[in-house]
This record gives sequence, structure tokens and C-alpha cells, in this order.
Amino acid sequence: MMRTIKVFILASLTLLSAGLTATAQQTTDWASLVKNLSGKDAAVREATFKQWIDQIMPKLCSEKDTLLIADIPGLLAQFAQKEDIARLQVSALLGVIGNCRSDSAAVLAEAIPTLIDRAENDSFARIRLNSVRTLADLKPEIPATVVPVLVRVMHGHEAILAAVATYGIAREVKPGSQAEDLVGEVLSQKNPGIQKKAAMNALVSQRVTDPVLMKRLGDVLMDPDVTVVKAALNAISHLGDAAITPNRAQLASLAQNSTDSDIVRTAKQLLERDANSH
Repeated sequence: MMRTIKVFILASLTLLSAGLTATAQQTTDWASLVKNLSGKDAAVREATFKQWIDQIMPKLCSEKDTLLIADIPGLLAQFAQKEDIARLQVSALLGVIGNCRSDSAAVLAEAIPTLIDRAENDSFARIRLNSVRTLADLKPEIPATVVPVLVRVMHGHEAILAAVATYGIAREVKPGSQAEDLVGEVLSQKNPGIQKKAAMNALVSQRVTDPVLMKRLGDVLMDPDVTVVKAALNAISHLGDAAITPNRAQLASLAQNSTDSDIVRTAKQLLERDANSH
């Protein structure tokens, strides 16, 4: 989780000088924060970046939901700013909330229509990326209105956005579901490696052992991209017997025929684990 939060932090460069307010009756002066963001004083940026790390981000992740909900409209209003850097800050801040809070779908409910619009239509690629990531991270479940958006993005022409959207769809996998079909297609077809890796990361993080998708991991083991094969081996290792057993033939082929010593060693280890478990 912290790695994703750092991505938002680095993407936003700095989030600025005033902390969140202490009462539900007040909202943060987001307009002033965004205005300060446009300043060129390096010392101010460094100081406020430290404040962001030490004070603001922890509050975003642990503050009472009603306090944050009260702040959302004022934050969304800053998307009206013409400067990319200002809008980037808004998307980054919403992204942190989406990632680190277990109730982010409720806290960001009012922001979802705006996030959808930014994900599909913003002129700045990093804002589109942040917005898609926030939608894909919503917890405890991705709202039904968001799923069709992620499906459109995962079939789009921007590989990074498609990968992030795929991660979100993979979080929703259930036997016989549309998500199962979609992720199965990603794993079994000639899709970009980054998209396959995103799908596998989601399966591991959500502990998905859906039998259909476990067999699809065997297709990924035959991918010509060595990095994708290694990612699949890592996913299979984390998912255990449910992923190892249906893919013994592919693992045996790798153990015998791969020219990559790491792949050979890992494939043999997984086959040994399978033999010892029966």
C-alpha cells in the first residue's frame, strides 16, 4: 500500500501548507492550498512536503469519515483550475484517500462522477492515471457505477491506464462473473505484459483462487516475455496449491526447457511443493 501512496506523492510533487481542519463544521481552504502550490519558492515546497508526509497524509488515512466528507466538495471545486499542476494535486490527494482508507467508496462517493470524467476525459495523462487508480482502489468494494468505466479503460489504447483498470476489475472476481471473464481474457490473450502483471498482482493481493483463472495462469507461463513468466511464477507461488496443481504440465515444461536459470529453479521448487502436498 505504501508504494502506491508514494506514487501519488511523487506524482503530485508537493501538497501544501495548511492541514485539515479539526471540526466537521469547517472545511479545508483548498483554494489557498492550490494557489500556494503554484508558488516557486523551493523552501516553501520542501517545508510543506514534509508537513504533507508527517501530518496531512496520516489524517487523510485515519480521520473520521464525516470530517473528510465535509471537505470533498471544496476539494473537487479545485478541478476547475486551468493549470495542470493544480488539478494534479487534487487527483493525487483523492488517490491517497482511495488507497489508504477501508471506507474510501463512501468517503469519496460525491467525487466518483468527477473521477470518472477525469479518468476518461482529462487532457493531462497523469491526472487520468491518478483518477483511474483511485476508482480501481475504492474500498471495501468498487461501486457498480464504476465497473463499466474500468471495463472501457481496460480495453482502451493507453497501456498503463488499461493495466490499472485491470487491477480494479480483478479485485471484483467471483465465479461466473463478468470480472472473471474479463481477467481470463487478459491472461490468455496477447495483451501487454503490464496488463497481465496488474491482473496477477490483484489476484495475489485479494487472494483470489478462482479455478478458471488459476488455469489461465498456465497460459501466462508460456508468454514469450521472461518478466511476465517470472511474475506468473511469483503469483503462483503466493497463491499456493490452487495455482500450482492445475499448471504442473507448464511448470514441468519450464523446468526442462527454459534457458533462464531463475525460471528453471522456481519451476522446480513449485513442482516439489506440489509433490510434497499430495
